[in-house]
Amino acid sequence: TRDDQKALAFVLEQLTEPDLFLHKVKELYCHPGNESFEVLEFNDGRLFERYSKPQRIQNEVVGRVWNFRDITERKKAESGLRESEERYRKVVELSNDGIALVQGDRHIFVNRKMAEIFGYPAPEEIIGQPVSLLVHPADRERVGEISRRRQRGEPVPSSYEFKGICRDGQVIQVDVSATRMAYQGAEVSLAFLRDITERKRSEEALKESEAKYRNLFESAHDAIFLIKEGRFVDCNTETLIMFHAGRAQIIGKSPWDLSPSQQADGAGSLEKSRESIQAALNGEPQFFEWRYLGMTGRPSRPRSA
Repeated sequence: TRDDQKALAFVLEQLTEPDLFLHKVKELYCHPGNESFEVLEFNDGRLFERYSKPQRIQNEVVGRVWNFRDITERKKAESGLRESEERYRKVVELSNDGIALVQGDRHIFVNRKMAEIFGYPAPEEIIGQPVSLLVHPADRERVGEISRRRQRGEPVPSSYEFKGICRDGQVIQVDVSATRMAYQGAEVSLAFLRDITERKRSEEALKESEAKYRNLFESAHDAIFLIKEGRFVDCNTETLIMFHAGRAQIIGKSPWDLSPSQQADGAGSLEKSRESIQAALNGEPQFFEWRYLGMTGRPSRPRSA
């Protein structure tokens, strides 16, 4: 009818692909018993679902029902969700931390970094496997219990360390931070893991070095001071013996606080000590004689410094 033609023309001038829509309309009128569905894109960016079916009376086609539904906002939301999921996927895959989802006692997802940390060529070799696969026997019970309690919603540490087992049997130190979350209708643990083996080795080496230094520091037969910003911050036992003092009577003091106003060569203790300290900080070794005040207040005889 003329009204149908006007309505069709009104729709066509607003579509991004009017010829395709017109072709489908003509096809439907050539086959009046067919149903049809498509998504139409308008010039202004709107999207509509178009559904058409024949209208029958006593099994005879007497007309056609057209239904149009605006799905613009729904499509925008779907597009935004896809973009968000893509950003999330990239963050997960490019993360420097191993990332895992654990349901019950099994991994349901791990990223590539997780596989790399434990020496597996691909995440698929870990997915579906129990948590115990990657945990040293000494820590399996503790790690498994923490994971189960977290998924039940019970209070557990949000971060802890454990010994891990790599694919080749190598033992590594692992730091893990985890939280509880809903995933596909179930409660799971989301865990971020980092290999801290080298850091632990460095910490142990530092402890050993500090212990050796402290042993040498305390067993020396010379008085040794550590000075920071012109004040004593540490001293050894020999220093306490030499000054007949306790540690609290020395720490926090400056060299000139524990010295007479002048040294044996006539130089002022304040000026000379500052000059010597600055020269030492500049990398110049200093060798000189120094008189100090004991707790009695009497100047000592000159001693090598």
